[in-house]
Amino acid sequence: MEYDETRKEAIKQNRKSLTTSKINNFVQTANHLFTDITKNRNDFYSNEGINLIVNQFDVEKLKVFLDEFMRCGPNLDVHPTKILHVLNRKTDS
Repeated sequence: MEYDETRKEAIKQNRKSLTTSKINNFVQTANHLFTDITKNRNDFYSNEGINLIVNQFDVEKLKVFLDEFMRCGPNLDVHPTKILHVLNRKTDS
């Protein structure tokens, strides 16, 4: 239990270092990593880490992430409905 909390905190800290300009590289690198690791299986824990990072993005970062995810992230198991829900709620005025 303590390990999970430590891991989640480390992931949150990594998210803070991701600037908008680095998100494209993040998506591409993660996608390549998942291509190598998960050829015949779904790696739940790695995808959970990606989702933890994405769920903390602000609207500007979510827009960049979603664009790059749709362009070159087919191996990432990110829940686009959560992203779209946040973007619709924050940008709908």
